[in-house]
Amino acid sequence: VNPSGATTLANLNKITMEALIRPHEWGTEAGISTVMGVEGYFLIRIGDSGFPPEQIQIAKGSGYGGNWPPADESKKLKKDIWQHIALTVDLTSREMVIYVDGKVQSRANQSGTSSTVSFNRADFYIGKSWNDGRPLRGEICEARIWNTVRSQDEINSSKYYVASDTPGLVAHWKFDEGNGNDVYDYTENGNHLTVGLTGTAINPITWIPVEVGME
Repeated sequence: VNPSGATTLANLNKITMEALIRPHEWGTEAGISTVMGVEGYFLIRIGDSGFPPEQIQIAKGSGYGGNWPPADESKKLKKDIWQHIALTVDLTSREMVIYVDGKVQSRANQSGTSSTVSFNRADFYIGKSWNDGRPLRGEICEARIWNTVRSQDEINSSKYYVASDTPGLVAHWKFDEGNGNDVYDYTENGNHLTVGLTGTAINPITWIPVEVGME
């Protein structure tokens, strides 16, 4: 799925990206499971060739410092349970931080000279990348993009719920429609998603009733 291209997702120099995910299997094509972003540009994914298939990797171009963090067997996600993942990006200080369930997993200053990220493009996806063999094999909800760097306390306090009119929230996909092939942005910005094609056929969303925050 990809957004409509509203300018609220363009030219971001401070960013928080987050989602609740429950993976059931890990990637089979190059060991990659996709969370959200743009392949070869700025993407949150899990796994890579020669990299643990259970570890979050930020796959990004050289203007943002290249792929990060290094492989680390101690940073694996778990199967079959809900986990909250978040990435904060400050392209002024070049600091990026990955959080898992509200705890810092990785932190580093990145190289590169690119000063903004734009997600208002047709190749922004949630749950897949350019290759249909790299989906997120599991469930996702509460996917969000902010134009601010959220603090650890802010991330912790809103893992399961946030008001869609919270300042700085530029896209909020709850994934609670329950039917159909569209996912709505609950902010006023209209960054709605629709299912993409596999070849010429629609690969429909499978909706599953869930309760999060209960484990």
